[in-house]
Amino acid sequence: MNPLLRLTALAAMLGGLSGCNTLVSDEPWFTEADAQPRPTLRDGLWLSAEPDCRVTAARPAERWPDCASASFVRGQETWSMRWDDTDERGRRRKTFAGWELADPHAGWLLVANGDHLIVQQRASVAEATTPPSGEGDREARGSVPPNYTYGALRLLGQDEEGKATAMEFWLVQCGPLPEQLSSRRQRRRARTAETATAQAGVTDRPFPGLTVVDDNCTAESVDAVRNAAVLSEALEPPMQMRWVRPGWH
Repeated sequence: MNPLLRLTALAAMLGGLSGCNTLVSDEPWFTEADAQPRPTLRDGLWLSAEPDCRVTAARPAERWPDCASASFVRGQETWSMRWDDTDERGRRRKTFAGWELADPHAGWLLVANGDHLIVQQRASVAEATTPPSGEGDREARGSVPPNYTYGALRLLGQDEEGKATAMEFWLVQCGPLPEQLSSRRQRRRARTAETATAQAGVTDRPFPGLTVVDDNCTAESVDAVRNAAVLSEALEPPMQMRWVRPGWH
């Protein structure tokens, strides 16, 4: 069985979610006993793109815009593009530097939840640390990434052999953001602006069973996690992932 596609953009979304209105936990809400089989992906080039990304998939993958990323599935291997950020003169310039073998589902656990799967991702061993307790300063607590983050994945298409050809993904969020921070671009600006408050990108109306903690939120039960995964779909358009062609060029 092919491993679940590792998408550069998706990994970035799930791998570093603190400060972004998302559901997190120090301990896993789901275990291997809850796990579902990972989708088998069709061999070839896969495209992952943000909802507002304008990309011509027919172009070579190395020429796709920054809002799109490519992965190549070959049997049980998944390859991701490797980039060189500087040229020989030291100037920053994104240049294609080949492909590298990726671990496509490191720390992932998929759990059934109606017409979609919940994705529970564990941080790397180096990052997975329970935040300090007590009255430590907020800045110190915020510097420690959460142990687990959550998303949702829906299968949209399959080929004649039953292999996946299209999927969509969205984050499990804490609740609707204030109107002025409703777009993805505005949220990025708020998180990077020097004058932004620490909770500028966090909901003031958390979904039932969720509690806002600093920049993220935690859940009081498994049912609250499952419910938040359903409600989060309506907050912003999902990321699209689809098979493009047999070869990568």
